[in-house]
Amino acid sequence: MPKTREALSRRWRPRIVEECLSGNLAFRPAPPGDARGSGLKLQKHRIRIDAKDDEFSALQHGLKNGIFSSADLAAALDGARLSEVLSRAISRLLKPASDTSGWDDIVGASCELDRMALLVVKVIQRSQESLLKAQPLTEISFDFSDRARAVIALGWEAMAKRGIFPLPPKGRSRISALQKKPVGAMHFVSASDVDCGYRYTMGIALSPEAQALGSMDLTFGLDGELIVPGQAVSPIPPSLAMATRLFAAGIPTSSNISEEEQSIPMRNYPHPTSYDDLQPMRGGLYRPPARFETVSALIDDVRQQLWRNQRPRAQSVSAGAEVLIDHVSGDSALPPIKAVIEVTELAPQTVQHLIKDVLADKFIAQHKDSLALYLNIESTCANRVAAINAIVDVAALSGIKYVAVADDDEDQWLPNLLEYLEPFELNAVADHSDGVGVIVVDGRPVDPIYTAATAAQRIQSVYCTLAVDILKMGMWLCLDALAARTVYRELLKNPHIPARMMLMPIGIIEPWDAFVDNRDSSKTPRAILDPFEKVKFMIEEARVLGAPSLLTDTRHKETWVLLGRKTDADEPHPREEFVRDPSNGDIISRTAKSAIPLLSFAEFMECERLAREAGVFLGQAGSVETPQLFRIISETTYDAAKEGRNPATAVWTAETERVLTTKAKSPRVDLQTERSAEVSPFLATVNRAYEAHAKLDGWLRYLEELKPARGTLRKDLTKRRQRVEDRLNVLLEAQGQRDESASRAFQQAYQRAWEAFSTEFRSYHELLKRRFVQIRDEVAATW
Repeated sequence: MPKTREALSRRWRPRIVEECLSGNLAFRPAPPGDARGSGLKLQKHRIRIDAKDDEFSALQHGLKNGIFSSADLAAALDGARLSEVLSRAISRLLKPASDTSGWDDIVGASCELDRMALLVVKVIQRSQESLLKAQPLTEISFDFSDRARAVIALGWEAMAKRGIFPLPPKGRSRISALQKKPVGAMHFVSASDVDCGYRYTMGIALSPEAQALGSMDLTFGLDGELIVPGQAVSPIPPSLAMATRLFAAGIPTSSNISEEEQSIPMRNYPHPTSYDDLQPMRGGLYRPPARFETVSALIDDVRQQLWRNQRPRAQSVSAGAEVLIDHVSGDSALPPIKAVIEVTELAPQTVQHLIKDVLADKFIAQHKDSLALYLNIESTCANRVAAINAIVDVAALSGIKYVAVADDDEDQWLPNLLEYLEPFELNAVADHSDGVGVIVVDGRPVDPIYTAATAAQRIQSVYCTLAVDILKMGMWLCLDALAARTVYRELLKNPHIPARMMLMPIGIIEPWDAFVDNRDSSKTPRAILDPFEKVKFMIEEARVLGAPSLLTDTRHKETWVLLGRKTDADEPHPREEFVRDPSNGDIISRTAKSAIPLLSFAEFMECERLAREAGVFLGQAGSVETPQLFRIISETTYDAAKEGRNPATAVWTAETERVLTTKAKSPRVDLQTERSAEVSPFLATVNRAYEAHAKLDGWLRYLEELKPARGTLRKDLTKRRQRVEDRLNVLLEAQGQRDESASRAFQQAYQRAWEAFSTEFRSYHELLKRRFVQIRDEVAATW
């Protein structure tokens, strides 16, 4: 077929599509550090993939229904390596798309595009499922037939043209279905099409668990990372989102709405003479040009504020519901302040006399509980705590319930009063104001409805392109507790979320940015910094909101890690570095470059139990590395089994699959290099076996407590795992002894080490696969 100019500038294609079409799709699980030219020989297995008759018929049907132009077809088939006979046959079938179609034709074409897009999903998933019966540590290559390549090329073209992934997400129903039987802890790894993340899916299909159950819809999932492997970026490019989802159609998936702030703040309180200042931005406090020159002028202004802002309330009294200024009912982030009195730069004694004169007005006195003293602390003094507390004392003496605080500088990353105060300062203000019965509030709060609307726009984009089961979004880093509640409930009104996607609020738990706890409306908000207290706060909020899931995470991943040596009883994180006493090896302190752990293991397990009790699916992230995963999965699986339940905890990781760290090989590089490395087929296979073993280990510990005299499978598996690791160390030592002058001797030794390792691993893998269902069913029978 002649190539048009458009065909020559072919549209971007996913890596997995390109490799399917070029005949280069392969899975070679050689150990990291091994180049293809090293001469290491792996057992080879070639898998033939064809398009089914009904799939090819659907392809033909779509071509006849005018969904592609001639240029579309040329672009799709460019590089597909189709035979000349098939290429001509496809061209003859084409009925070019019409630009003058009616509405019915346009809708019909959209449906045809969805049907054709589904074909590429089916063919790629079938190629992945073929691995469910393949032997691990085998070099696998795929041979796609002429018809299969046509389906892949035209199916992707249809998906790109439609701009929507053809399968809706399963959401909470997928996670709930998994929980019907014992499954153990879940693990999500970060992947994108850019870094060949489909190798993860292949590794899942080769795991003992998947092969034992004959399915990839298990406790292993993918977190859709974007643009830079291992680092989420917003906004999501639609083509990359669909490409990442293309190779993960058969497994649980998650993704972020955004890593950026979720709130676009909006001033809501009635500022003096400036209640109409309601732009969706925070450009600094709009201040009156001058103070009121007389008390009577101030009284007139306060009366007007009260009249203006009481009207919505008066209209709704008959219905028995109070409507606040932002028209939000229920857990509103805004206290019922209807008028404010500007007191910035006034001496406390002056303020006290001024309030006495204002409250002499009977109408204002009747609405005293709706008044706030308004303090712009930017222009007061360096000691903000003292400045605020001085006005708080005046409010207490005058019977005023609220003091609203703001300043001229904005930082929309920070929630509520933390925009103006450090966490320790906020808690000092709270201690003082609570003691005298005054409530200090944010004078420039966010509008939760506007915030929810902007987040909903991002959700719509994610729904259409990525169609993930779990949708993560930042919540408490930029929103206080009550604003977050309003945002969450507003988001649930988007029909795509409760029906299809499980919303997972994210909380950043490193002690860098605090949460604002303003849940007790009778007191001043407080800051929460401690990581464990933050997780408890999140679980409590999830229970109140009925939120099915949560995710803890860190921002400064070079510094903060989820688990490590927080107490003497804890094992260190691989990135922790210590200063030791040279005489006895005792730890004196951490080095300046050391990672710092957020939770002790005891706190981590307490989080698991609290989440389990609350019925919350608790994602835990924050640089969890491979050496920690076995214990996490085993302990949570065992602890939950004692209650006849599955673990609440799931782990999200980005770097565990990309860099191999053993006794023989410890290439410590900077974290971003690790997170940005391509996915290793070797680790994607080996780690899945270790994690299946960890689940069995937890279940076997539970069963041994019920029947102490049962068999020795747990000990046997532990010994086999150790032998696998020993063989791997020998293999990597042999790999490191490469010497060009003795290349033949090196190659023979390296090959022998590989054969010894792969034989040991396959034996270990086979035992895990053979016993997985049996042990799972034994556990199920006791629940």
